[in-house]
Amino acid sequence: MILDVRSVLHNEADAEDQCIDRLMGSLEKRTGVHDITLRQNKKSTLQLHIHFDAEHISAERITYIARQTGKKLDHTFGHLWIKMQEIHDNDHCLAATALLKNFKGVINVLVMPTGWIFLEFNTYITQESILRNLIKKMSLIV
Repeated sequence: MILDVRSVLHNEADAEDQCIDRLMGSLEKRTGVHDITLRQNKKSTLQLHIHFDAEHISAERITYIARQTGKKLDHTFGHLWIKMQEIHDNDHCLAATALLKNFKGVINVLVMPTGWIFLEFNTYITQESILRNLIKKMSLIV
């Protein structure tokens, strides 16, 4: 069975997104699900390839569980991409990453020298607007 990740996780996700790991983990622990792999098709769409035993669980049940889990993950975890100025100093990148990682509610941070910041955060603990203000105060935004 193949499920497009976008059909169950509506926040923009890439292959490194921890929400995909959480979704896969939720499905893998189900009786009858044997193996799940993450692949990209020719259009670079992320897909879950799910191998299962139809005697123990149906494709419809797997799809239902995936959608319900995806809704919970979308509600709980926010994803934010922010364009910033390029950072040519590696120490500055590391410092920005450390500061953002230590902010309450932030789960994952990627500060790229090319001019982007990616944040994954728990929406029950912090909000996108607070994170945008923090980054603005760090004087990184273009």
